[in-house]
Formats: sequence, C-alpha cells, structure tokens
Amino acid sequence: SLPLRVSLNSLLNELSFHAQYEEILGYDEKVLQKLQAIPSRADSQGIQEAPRFPDLIRTLLDIQLRQFLILLHSPFARQAESNSRYSFSKMVCFNAASSILDQHSKLTASGNHTLLLFRNDVFRAALSLCHNIHVSSAIRSRCLNVLCSYGHLLTQQ
Repeated sequence: SLPLRVSLNSLLNELSFHAQYEEILGYDEKVLQKLQAIPSRADSQGIQEAPRFPDLIRTLLDIQLRQFLILLHSPFARQAESNSRYSFSKMVCFNAASSILDQHSKLTASGNHTLLLFRNDVFRAALSLCHNIHVSSAIRSRCLNVLCSYGHLLTQQ
C-alpha cells in the first residue's frame, strides 16, 4: 500500500487540491482494497513458509489506511446535512474513526503505550466522531424545534 499512501499524502497536502466526489469515491475504493489485502491473523498462521505478519504491524497499517478515509471524506461529510448525496461520506468518517479508536484502545490494553504517544490519528478520529455527534445533535435539535412549533400551531387551532 506504500505507493497509494505516498500518492494520497502528496495529494491531500497539496494546497490547490479540490477533488470531485467521484474522484474521492475512487480513492475510497483503492483504500478499501488495501485494507482487505492486509493478511488476517489466520492467513499468516496457516502457511508455515510465509513470514508471520505481526498483529502490531497489521493494526498500524489498518489505522494508517483508515486515516486516509477520514481525510478524503471529511470535506464531503460536513456537507451531508445540506446534501444527502454526501451521507455516505459521513458514514465512512464515522466508521473509520470508530475503528481507529477501537484499535487504539486494544493497543493500549495490550500495554503498548509508548507507540501511542507518537501518533495523532487517535485525536483526528476522536474529533471526527465528536463532529458527527455534534452535527447529528444539531439536526435532532432543529427537528424537535420544528415539531414543537408544529404542535404549538395545532393546539392553537
């Protein structure tokens, strides 16, 4: 996945980068293919000749690839409230962030705290989740206000 990660890094750090949604969906598909290509624990244990793919490496690569999903979809996820076409991006950000936080929690539970001090992906994932929750609560709040206003109008008639 190194060539994909390098090209995404270059692309996302380019100041003039403004991708079309279809382009983002294409990158999303490439990242998902790389995520699926990560050998599972069962795959690496089943073949004696194959080198064992350590859990730590598997987890860190998964986290790194999911970071790209958040970075690619975040600009569109922020528009999901006004354009339902981008609801998929909101879901992708939520799922990727949840997975990253879950994997960080497992790394911490395994006693691997040193590695976590050098990574900011857990903060990005947490902020992404907080943003989704905030937007969802704002939508819920507005819906409740509309319903209350409608109910108030009905009681006056």
